Amino acid sequence: MTTAAHVSERTRLDLILAADNVLHLGSLIVEDDTRGRTLRALARHVERDLRRIAGEIDAELDARARVALDMAQDRFALTVAGLLALRAAQG
Repeated sequence: MTTAAHVSERTRLDLILAADNVLHLGSLIVEDDTRGRTLRALARHVERDLRRIAGEIDAELDARARVALDMAQDRFALTVAGLLALRAAQG
């Protein structure tokens, strides 16, 4: 049995926080030797990859929000301006 992954704004924010944490850990590593330089380079790569993934999630969430808005507008035959006018008329 497989379940669909649920990705949300929270997922994106968690990735950004993880990227910040990795970057901070990398800054704490002393570059006095080859191992230190390697670890800092790895931390920068992980941080970059986490931010890239967060950006991809952000773009996908935006696309899904546009689809949902279009579906709602089609279903209720409302535009944003029409919805605002309807709400204003309701008092």
